[in-house]
Amino acid sequence: MRKQPLSREIILDAAVALLDQEGMDALSMRKLGAALGVEAMSLYNHVESKAALLDGIHERILTSLDPPPASRNWQTFARHQAHALHRALLAHPNAVPLFASRPAATPTAIAQLELYVNLLVHAGFKPFDALSIVQLVSQLVIGHVMWTSGVEVAVVGAAPIPGPHLQRALEKWSPDRELELGIDALLHGFERIRAK
Repeated sequence: MRKQPLSREIILDAAVALLDQEGMDALSMRKLGAALGVEAMSLYNHVESKAALLDGIHERILTSLDPPPASRNWQTFARHQAHALHRALLAHPNAVPLFASRPAATPTAIAQLELYVNLLVHAGFKPFDALSIVQLVSQLVIGHVMWTSGVEVAVVGAAPIPGPHLQRALEKWSPDRELELGIDALLHGFERIRAK
């Protein structure tokens, strides 16, 4: 019997834990209710639908990101947000498809997005460009996590590959270095947009 009353926060925390343990395919209101010791129907008093639950999981992980640094430098902020999202997705790999397919949709998640866009607008970007920057950085990180979670194992166990340049490249390949290169390339390109 539950001693603590249900709340949206408790339900979302349990949903993230269930997602981490069993994956997206196993995430159901019935299983979530069982994990919380309640009937699935009682969850709907706090989370109105499965779609709202998925939006809430997205929000919960997004709001768990390390807080941004005190610096108001937009590159520092963007780099920090990229690495914070990367760490969060590595901590919750079963949530990667959710981030790849669902935009921020809850008021809390949108408020966090607004913070990022506002900082970029104050740094001299047009609002449309600011939003595009946020989305492009997120896409790079999400895609990188999806790619490296499968590729890193394949590269380590790969047989020797014909071609000396590719072989040397694979010997020095690092997912962290590759992510940093991608972030650097994006930030340098964004600076050219801001200068116009």
